[in-house]
Amino acid sequence: MRAGVDGHWTDRGSFRQHQTGRLDLHALAMEHLAPVHAVYGDPATWIHLPQGRHTTAEATAEMIAKAESSWRDHGLGYWSLVLRAQLPGSPLRPGDVVGTGGVSAVEGDLWNLGYRLTPDAWGHGLAGEVVREALACARTVAPSRPVVARILSENSASRRVAERAGMILIREEIESSGPAAGQRRLTFSDRQLS
Repeated sequence: MRAGVDGHWTDRGSFRQHQTGRLDLHALAMEHLAPVHAVYGDPATWIHLPQGRHTTAEATAEMIAKAESSWRDHGLGYWSLVLRAQLPGSPLRPGDVVGTGGVSAVEGDLWNLGYRLTPDAWGHGLAGEVVREALACARTVAPSRPVVARILSENSASRRVAERAGMILIREEIESSGPAAGQRRLTFSDRQLS
């Protein structure tokens, strides 16, 4: 057992469902499809990458299936983020699903750090809360596996979250494929990569 970043006691098995200061974290599963799709289908959520928006529930289901696979095969994946506390000035209420976040295993023996929050949750420090917990869990589950975060260069808020979590910029490149093709992407890591 170890203390999570917010002092909650946890072990590898309990990473599927535990808490941070203001969030309940639940291993992302198909039962979360409707509220997660509401976040991923909202154009306001995708201001930095409009073409990444999920226009169908099937696209969200595919993303959830990948998260389930990471949990099953690697012991860690993305969580559904459920608000536990009222956010000042936000219409969100405790019990609302506010997005997803965590790490997922990717090729090259890496963890990919990611999160997506509904805009009403922005500016309250929830992204940083999720990132700190995800980094702590990744270091417990597979300490030798680096954690990377790939951020579009114009997304200054996500860049600040990565930097505040102690991640370092290791690479800048132009995305060659996928929805972000042609855009500049920054890759941060929790350590130097060879």
